[in-house]
Amino acid sequence: MIQYVKQKPLVTVAVLTAIFSTAFVFIASPKNSLDAFNKQTVDLQVGAAEIKTEVVKTSADLERGLSGRKSLNDGEGMLFAFDDYKVRTFWMKDMKFPLDIIWISDGLIIGADKNLPPEGDTPQKTYSSPGPANQVLEVPAGWLDKNGIKVGDVVAIK
Repeated sequence: MIQYVKQKPLVTVAVLTAIFSTAFVFIASPKNSLDAFNKQTVDLQVGAAEIKTEVVKTSADLERGLSGRKSLNDGEGMLFAFDDYKVRTFWMKDMKFPLDIIWISDGLIIGADKNLPPEGDTPQKTYSSPGPANQVLEVPAGWLDKNGIKVGDVVAIK
């Protein structure tokens, strides 16, 4: 024989509803997804590949990026997180190694630039997103091709 206690199922339903509602808001909201992390690194799923990223959001960090660093390990990247959506323009100022740049809008890859060479302290070229983007991911040159990443692939926090 099964005995039911009237209050327990209601409490369980309320708790489960709160958990699922919170999870849905967290997953469904592109702006809140990175804001929810109070740490400097995030593991991302990019298409079928995984990458550990350093997240930069302050104006000083956004401007500096990977400039001056000697290298970036395979499987690591830098994620630039913005509070707005607009065409983003990057350069390879003071870079010491080549990069792939991935342009992201609402968790979808909208474009990519591959094998961008370092240009020192007076860069001549700039690279722009093909449309409004709220995130930009820099990875070691060749990472896109090595992992079969393409426009339309999903980028999500693991």
